[in-house]
This record gives sequence, structure tokens and C-alpha cells, in this order.
Amino acid sequence: MKYTKELVTGEDINLKEFNLGIIKQPKVANFMSELDIIDFLKPFYMVRHWNNNDAFKEKELPFSIYYSLSQKNNALMLDLILYLIVLYDTKDIKLINCGDDGVKIHIKNKDGIESFIDDSNFNILSKIILEILSYDEPKKEEKQKIEGSAEDIALFEKYEREYKEKQAKKNAIYFEEIVRQVIHMRKTTYDEIKNWTVWQLQDTYKSEKAMEDYQLTWKLALAGAYKGKEIPQWYTNNKLMRD
Repeated sequence: MKYTKELVTGEDINLKEFNLGIIKQPKVANFMSELDIIDFLKPFYMVRHWNNNDAFKEKELPFSIYYSLSQKNNALMLDLILYLIVLYDTKDIKLINCGDDGVKIHIKNKDGIESFIDDSNFNILSKIILEILSYDEPKKEEKQKIEGSAEDIALFEKYEREYKEKQAKKNAIYFEEIVRQVIHMRKTTYDEIKNWTVWQLQDTYKSEKAMEDYQLTWKLALAGAYKGKEIPQWYTNNKLMRD
């Protein structure tokens, strides 16, 4: 992580060095009405999936690919612009055709700061969005070698994809459940945490869980039921690391 101070404080993140302007960190309240955090993550997760699975071997074209897909499915671009409105707190967002330089998204915030999204920075923005929403990077997929006709292989891959999606949904903890648990863990109210950033909420949730596990391990140790050599501190696997 690069923006560790901003993650802790909840301050806006300055991305001018990437021509991405200044983004706001989404708050808990953003995702407790109609907007779903998983839907919000999709375009950025998709780009990181392409990146981590070597889709850009010859030339990095994340926005060009996304734009091309959106020509077949308008919702992709409409959704992305909706999510950018949240991140930049402005509706002054539009697609512009730059001729040989392709299509870009032009953004102008309320302070007049201009930025754009294109192939040079869409992957960077996507990585940062996953970080500020405390979401794991997609892993590189290991494809199984399947023998058979193209139709058989396509069918197998379809079923495998559907199975993984069902398993992921089954094991998922919904955002509102995390909100509920943090309210009880901290003995607070929704009004007290609704203006926290998503990262602050997730960090609190993970830290509280880590401390619970640490205390339970000590209880097991005192009862003679702990088999490990030593008990690691609760923050060992939850430490904030700066790039």
C-alpha cells in the first residue's frame, strides 16, 4: 500500500501524479442504500484480473478493452461513470474522443481540478480502489488442461466458473453484516460509524477479529490445549505495510 496515512485518516487521496486528480474514499453510508459495494468493485476488479492474468502482454490497454466491451453492453460504462461520481464527488464526467489517442474519460471536480482516465492510468486507479475498499487482489488463475472438443472445453469452463461464483457467494460476508458486527464489537451505533471510510470499517473489523483470536489462543494456552511454540501478537498478520 502506498497511501497508508490517508487510509488511516480517511483523507482524500491525491493522484495528480497519474493525471487522476484527487479521489474521495467511499464511506460506509455510500453502500448502505441502493449502491452495492460488490457492483462498485466490478470494473476495477475486472481490470486487475486482466493485469494479474497477463492480458496486457503486448501492450497495456485496460481502458481500451473496457470501452470496447461497453460498446456491446452499455451498462458497463454507465456503471463506471456512476462509481466515478462517488469517487470524484462531481457529475462533470464525460467520454471524449481523442482521435488517434482513443477514447478517454474527462473529469472536472467542484474545485476545477481536471483529470482523465485512459490506458495510461486505468490499471493504476483500479489497484488503488481495491486497496481503499480493503479488497484482495485477484489471483492468477491456473487453468486445467482439458481434452476434448472446443464445445466440451467451453462447457467445462462455464460450469467451473459458475461453481466458483456460487462458492464465493456462499462464503461471502455481506457488507451490512460487517457493519452490524462492528457496531456490536465497538458497542456503538450506525450513526457513529456511517461516515467512516470503508477501509476504516474493514480495518476495525479485521483488527477486532484478530484480537478475539489472540485472546482465545491465550485461553487455550492457559488450559494446556495450545500446541504451538509461541503465541504471535494479534497484529502480526494485520500490520499496515507501506510500499
